[in-house]
Amino acid sequence: KKETKPATSSAPTGGQHLVIAGNFTQKVNAEQRVAELKKAGFPDAEVVNFDLSEYHTVCVGRFDDVNEARKLVKKLKDYHKIDAYVRIGG
Repeated sequence: KKETKPATSSAPTGGQHLVIAGNFTQKVNAEQRVAELKKAGFPDAEVVNFDLSEYHTVCVGRFDDVNEARKLVKKLKDYHKIDAYVRIGG
């Protein structure tokens, strides 16, 4: 039996450092950004809701290595003109 992952998660899983490409008050806007990112070649993009946050956060990727996360931020900014940053975990 294969489990399907929900589109939103209440807690980050995977790598502790998250690449964030937007925080939205309207969920539909966050979902639209995820769709744009997936179309641009970022299949791991997802909407994440952090505990006690009213925002819908767009996470492009999760990394154990903060330098790998920073490389993705640079790629998003330089090639895709998408503002992004690393949310340091741990």
